Amino acid sequence: MELEFLLIIFCLLILGCYGNTNRTQIRSDSLNYTTYKAGDSVPLYVTKLGPFQNPSEKYHYFDLPLCKPDYFNEKKQTFGEILNGDHLINAPYEIEFLVEKKSIVTCSKNLSKEQVFRFRTAIERNYYLQIYHDDMPLFLFIGRVDKKGRYLLHNHIHFQVFVYENQIVKIKVVPHHYEDEVDLIEDKETYVEFGYSVEWVKVYIPLVKSTKIKYSKSSKYMDIHWFSLLNSCAIALVLIGLFVKLYIRVFKKEFPEGSHDEESGSNQGERGWKCIQDDVFRIPSHKSLLAASLGSGTQLLTLRRWNRHGGFEIRIFEELGFGKHFPWEEEDESTMLILVLGISGVFYPHNRGGLSTALFVIYTTTSTISGYISTSLYCHFGGTNWLGNLLLTECLFSGPLFITFCLLNSIATAYKATASALPFNTIMKISLLWSLISFPLLLLGGMFGKRNNKAELQPICPSNKVKLLAHPLTTSSVAREIPTLPWFRRALPQIALAGALPFSVMYLELFFAISTVWGHGTYISYKVLFITFVLVLFFIALVNACLTCRQFLAEDHKWWWRSFFRGGSVGLYVYCFCIYYYYVKSHWSGFLQVSFFFGYMAIISYGISLMFGSVSFAASFLCVHYMYHPIKHN
Repeated sequence: MELEFLLIIFCLLILGCYGNTNRTQIRSDSLNYTTYKAGDSVPLYVTKLGPFQNPSEKYHYFDLPLCKPDYFNEKKQTFGEILNGDHLINAPYEIEFLVEKKSIVTCSKNLSKEQVFRFRTAIERNYYLQIYHDDMPLFLFIGRVDKKGRYLLHNHIHFQVFVYENQIVKIKVVPHHYEDEVDLIEDKETYVEFGYSVEWVKVYIPLVKSTKIKYSKSSKYMDIHWFSLLNSCAIALVLIGLFVKLYIRVFKKEFPEGSHDEESGSNQGERGWKCIQDDVFRIPSHKSLLAASLGSGTQLLTLRRWNRHGGFEIRIFEELGFGKHFPWEEEDESTMLILVLGISGVFYPHNRGGLSTALFVIYTTTSTISGYISTSLYCHFGGTNWLGNLLLTECLFSGPLFITFCLLNSIATAYKATASALPFNTIMKISLLWSLISFPLLLLGGMFGKRNNKAELQPICPSNKVKLLAHPLTTSSVAREIPTLPWFRRALPQIALAGALPFSVMYLELFFAISTVWGHGTYISYKVLFITFVLVLFFIALVNACLTCRQFLAEDHKWWWRSFFRGGSVGLYVYCFCIYYYYVKSHWSGFLQVSFFFGYMAIISYGISLMFGSVSFAASFLCVHYMYHPIKHN
């Protein structure tokens, strides 16, 4: 108990210190605005540039020979900006509130042949500049190629600033005049004079209302979203009807009323799901890997929730006998769910780094869930090396994630994509911070999981009663032979079918999410995404329960891993869709962008497999519980 108490105190101290440093960073941008007086300086920050078609290929603003400010003032980075590689530096443009400016010269440059070549390459690849004002992104292309094939550089920027009373509502950045563009001729030195102008336009809509109008308008695709949801609900009703019909067949026809107490110790001569009652709870192969997969998947799914009484609880496996309250309390009630944060407006509309911060904080602080679930299941399966199981649980998802990140970061460094790669010392600091939070919480969850299962659970073995789901059952000494099944009732077709239906529900939202994340838009349909997510969970649970019943009716008792793979197959469908999206919908080019897309989407698909595999396993577990609850062995 002393070790557990010390771990709790250590974790609370780390979380308290970390929470205090980041509490103000996760907030809604709709509340983040500045008021000005006439003549006040309006700060602008430059950050990145890169090809418009390849959003992952980014370079620092001053990697091109653009105008630099008289002095460099780097804005203090938030944790999310560190994760995103955002370095905001003051722009070389001096804007004063309500002060008109025309043809202000920023700097003059004699571009060498090498610099002209770099600018021509940037124009050919459609490079754009990224500027920020109060977290509002401003974009401007470096130049263009006209119909005559000339490479024209936008050397004069025009800022059109829209104001409401003492607030800046928005800023438009456009090239000033086409006649001011500079023709960059290959292998020829060129003199360029960079400049800017500022125009002020009064509007009659305040910033908060303008932001809400801009991002709350129903897009032209919103009707498609809702139609897809209604269609999914109709399919769900059909599935419910099929499941009810199957349930009636199993429990009314094959298990007539009054036969519960007439069961004998032998099931010879029985057919169907009852004849495998001595095999369904046989210990699964690779029990440690299964327990670790379920622990990691549950962590990714549930994240964390504080119950109304202040205790920490696991929602998914509560009904299965594994979800008990942790014996400590917290002061506040809160639900740290990404979708809930999105619905509440935390990432709305341009909370730069907010999503990255939320993902890091939530994933590290929910390690207790994976440790508790994994150790509980591992002890249920009769495992003894629970520390090794915890190590496997920790490395199962975070290991591939870290390896993939390091590999892609090395590729970005090799391509000199300075804004896409994190420095080595930053990676080490983030890894150390993650370890200090994640490992103690994981160990803490594992200790409570081991303690809660220590007294009541023993290994599953022949003629040894095991208290599983609070119902004593036994397993036979020899596993029952599985009869030959038609091809459509075997493992692979069932796994493919179980993943296809849930994927059909999430297909549309997946398309819009990928288009936004790997593009230049802002995803705002969190309510629709949340409803879709709930429907996907419902489809996975219902389809897997039906297939588990059908599997038992076919006298196939190997359900442990198959139930996990059924839900996990959704991740494979997601990755196949990513391949389709790349070849059919995208316009990307270059190894850097392609490696980033397929690398990170592989990790996301893997996480989806773990997450939905845990849901399907839980559905099968409940199905087994209700099917074999009435059966008793003497």
